[in-house]
Amino acid sequence: MYKINKKVYNCCYKESSSGIGDILRGSCFLFSALKEYNVDFDIDFKYHPISKYIHGTNADYEKSSIVDIDRLAKEFRNGYIDGIIHHLKEALNSQEKNIFVSTNFSAILFKEQSDFFNYDISDDCKYFFQNRLQFTEDVIDYAKSIVDEQYDVHHFRCGDYDSVVGQEINNINNLDYNLDYEKMSHEITLGNSIVLSDSNKFKQYCESRKIKTSHKLSQHSSLKPGILKNIEYDDRKIFYTAVDMYILSRARRVFSYSVYPWGSGFSFWIAKIFNVPLVQRNIL
Repeated sequence: MYKINKKVYNCCYKESSSGIGDILRGSCFLFSALKEYNVDFDIDFKYHPISKYIHGTNADYEKSSIVDIDRLAKEFRNGYIDGIIHHLKEALNSQEKNIFVSTNFSAILFKEQSDFFNYDISDDCKYFFQNRLQFTEDVIDYAKSIVDEQYDVHHFRCGDYDSVVGQEINNINNLDYNLDYEKMSHEITLGNSIVLSDSNKFKQYCESRKIKTSHKLSQHSSLKPGILKNIEYDDRKIFYTAVDMYILSRARRVFSYSVYPWGSGFSFWIAKIFNVPLVQRNIL
């Protein structure tokens, strides 16, 4: 097949509204879609603090070169989904040799929930992203100080209200699910298990019940998650996001619980990429 002299980068940067799981979803989609057309692809973390904790060959480009598909789609006259498709096609059809986008789009978004839960990615896609998600020694050493060789992960996605509580947020995201922590903790299997969560409050509860957690320093990986306004953000805490990614990638099994019907993209895509058996459940 004729090789197209073009390379597309999906860029994870701090000001994007997409979290790590969102970017991995969009990247897995682009990897497979562009491969059909023999177009080179890569994922890039240059302008996100997690780049300090993942080995990578960051491309040489300015942040202003990034075409943020999600941001443009929100302003599209014919609606968000049509906007994503329009602006993504427009960006990919550029005559530039190197194209830098930031997108979370995937065809998986149109699947039924049962099909979504059974979804898998190809072996070559897994291999590609396993090589791109190589963690630094300080991340690995910290994770190994917490978990043994064989362990289960119980990951609880408690929602943006819990992860940014006390900060200025838009009304649509200000939804308190009044989660029953005691009931949630009963889901955790005995034995060698560890709890990960976007809610530091829930992890504090778990520790009060002598349930092991990775840390209590979680924050959203985006400065403007979803349609939230700017939130308080500490680059140093992204270290613990990388720790959670590594712990998920080496788990024996991942049990993923979420307040959202589509589950948690963070645990879903890490589990799929690293071929970890995944069980998904709804918290509510």
